[in-house]
Amino acid sequence: MEPLLGDNVFEEFRHCILPSLEKIDSHKNKSKLTFPEDVICPENVDRIRNFFQSADSLEKGKLIDIFDEVDQINRIDPKDPKTAEVAEVVEAFVGRILQRVGEMDPRFCSTLLRGGSFYDGVKIGGPDEFDFTAKIEKLCSVGGLEGRFSTCKKGFVYVVVKNSESMQDFKEFVIQAEEDDALEKGDQILSVRKIEKYFSELVDKALFSIDIPRALTPADEINGLSWHSVHCGPCATIHATYHSKSLEEMNISIDIAPTFDLRMPIFTSRVPALELKGLSCFPDAKNDLLSKLRDALNQSEITIMVVPFVFDKILELKGSERPSWFYEYSETWRVSFNSLEKFIFSQFAFDSVEKQLYRVLKILKAVFIQKTSEIESKAGTRDMKLEEPPSTKMSSVTIEPVGFVSGFSVASNFADEQNDESGDETDDEASSDSLSEPEQKYEVLYDRSSLSSNSDTDTDEQPATGNGSMVNSPPFDNVRMEAPDEEQNCTSQIPTENDSKMDSTQESLDSSPLIKTYFFKMIFFYMKFLLPDERVWTRENLPALVLFVLKTLFFIYSSKQRRFVNFWLQEMIELPVRPSVALEVLQSLENIVEELEATQQNWIASRNIDVKV
Repeated sequence: MEPLLGDNVFEEFRHCILPSLEKIDSHKNKSKLTFPEDVICPENVDRIRNFFQSADSLEKGKLIDIFDEVDQINRIDPKDPKTAEVAEVVEAFVGRILQRVGEMDPRFCSTLLRGGSFYDGVKIGGPDEFDFTAKIEKLCSVGGLEGRFSTCKKGFVYVVVKNSESMQDFKEFVIQAEEDDALEKGDQILSVRKIEKYFSELVDKALFSIDIPRALTPADEINGLSWHSVHCGPCATIHATYHSKSLEEMNISIDIAPTFDLRMPIFTSRVPALELKGLSCFPDAKNDLLSKLRDALNQSEITIMVVPFVFDKILELKGSERPSWFYEYSETWRVSFNSLEKFIFSQFAFDSVEKQLYRVLKILKAVFIQKTSEIESKAGTRDMKLEEPPSTKMSSVTIEPVGFVSGFSVASNFADEQNDESGDETDDEASSDSLSEPEQKYEVLYDRSSLSSNSDTDTDEQPATGNGSMVNSPPFDNVRMEAPDEEQNCTSQIPTENDSKMDSTQESLDSSPLIKTYFFKMIFFYMKFLLPDERVWTRENLPALVLFVLKTLFFIYSSKQRRFVNFWLQEMIELPVRPSVALEVLQSLENIVEELEATQQNWIASRNIDVKV
C-alpha cells in the first residue's frame, strides 16, 4: 500500500511548486522521484536521494511524542488568560496611539488591523511581539489611485496618481515616477518612503500625549529614557516592558505599519489567487477549504492591500576589472494577502494538526536553520561568499566590514531626499563613488521590518540578543533552548572557538535565519489545497507532514532555480537565494534529520526543549 505522502504524492506536489518543461512518462515513473535536468543538476541527485531515504527511515510513531512535547512547551495560545491579558493591554495602547494620530492629522485616521502569528495561533516562544497595521481610511476612499505591478519584481506595485485633484490633501507625498516598464513618462506616484516616514513621526508624537496603560513602561526606562518609537524601516516600532502579576516582567515590541486598499490593477495581468483562476494544479476532488475561500472572495469587491516595503535590488557594475555591485532602491508597495491568510488560518483550531505542523516547523527553523560557523564550515561556503555580492539583511540599519574585496556603491531613486531622511539605508562610507581600488567590503544591513507587520510577508524567526555569541545547533534530546519568533531582528556575530552546543541551562541565541518563515506558509497553503484527503491531516500523520515539508525544502534548495512558485501569484516572485545560502540550508536540513534519528531512540517525554523568544 502506497503511503499517504509517498514519492508519488511528492512528485505531483513538486510539479506544482517547481515545474519542469521536461516531459516525464507518468506511467513509467508513477511512483518514483524524477529529477528533470532543467530543475536539478545531475550532481545533486544522489544527495537528494540520500536525504529522502534518511527522512523516510525515521520511525514516525516515536516522532509524535517529540513533536507534541516541543509544541506543548513553546506554543502561545492567544486565548490563554495570561497571554490574552497582555494582548488586551497592547491593543488598548495601540488604539490610543492611532486615535491620537488621527486627531493630530485627520488625513491619517485609521482602523486598527491585527496581524502576525500571535493572532493566527501559531506564535512560539512568548507573547512579546505584536504586529498591527493602520488602515488609512482616506487613502482607501480617495479616487484617482491606480496600482501597477512592477516589472522588476512580482508582488510589488507602484501607486500611480491618475487624478491629482483628488490627491490634493496628500500632494506632499506625491513624487515623479522612477524608471520601470510599468510606468509611463510623466507619471506621478505615491511615495512609500514619505508616507511611512511621516506616519512614524506621528506615532512618535502621539506617545507624548496619550494615557499609557500602567502595565507598560518604556523598555529603557531604567537608563532614563522616555517613551519613543523607532523608525524601523517602514514600521513605527515601540519597545516596552510589560509588568504583570500573572506573568514575569518581559520586554515586548510592537510594530505598526500604515496600509490602505486599492482596487485591482487595470492594466496588468490579474492576480490568479484572488479570482481562483490559473490554479490548474488544484485537484478536482472535493476541497472544502477551496470552496470556503472562493465563497469569501465572491462576497465582496476584489481589492488588494498594500503595505510599505522599500524594494531593493543588487546590480553588478559592468566593465569593472573586479566584481563590483551597487544597490538600487525603489518606491514600490508590497501587495499583502494578510486578510486571506488570516481567513485560512481561522479555519483551523488551535490544537489542530495544521497549526501544530506550522508551529513545529517554526521551532525547527528557529533552532537549526540558522547561520552559524558550524554550518558554514560543514557546508564549505566561507570562500564562496567572498565571490558573492554584499547582501541586504533583516537587521538594524548599519554597515559592517566583512572582508577585503572590490567596492560597491549605492544608487537611489529618491533624488535629493535620501540624505535628509532618518534611517538611511547606508552611511557615507558605503556610498563611496570610488570603485577602482580594492577596499573594505561592507554588507548593507537594511531593515525590512514591514514584513513582520503583515502575516503574508517575510517573517523570519531569529533568536533574541544574548551574550554576543552565537551557539551551534543543539542536540534535540538534552537541551532547553531560547530561540526567537519570526519578528525579531538582530545582527549575527561569528562565534568564538570556545562556543559550544547549549547545555541544559537556558541560554540565548544571537543568529540569523537562513530562510523565511513565509516560505513555510506558502508550502503549507499548497499542501492544504493540493492534498485535501482528510486522512493526511491527522495527528498520527504529523511526523510524515513535517518530513514532507523538509523534503520539499531540500528539493527546492537543491534545484537550479533555488526558489519556488508563490502560492498567491502563481509565479516565481522571489529572487533565487545565493548559492552559499542554499548549501547552508541543505546542511541545516540534514542536521535536523540526523538529530531526529539520534533522538527518537532515547526520547523521554518529560525532557525540556524550550524555545523562547
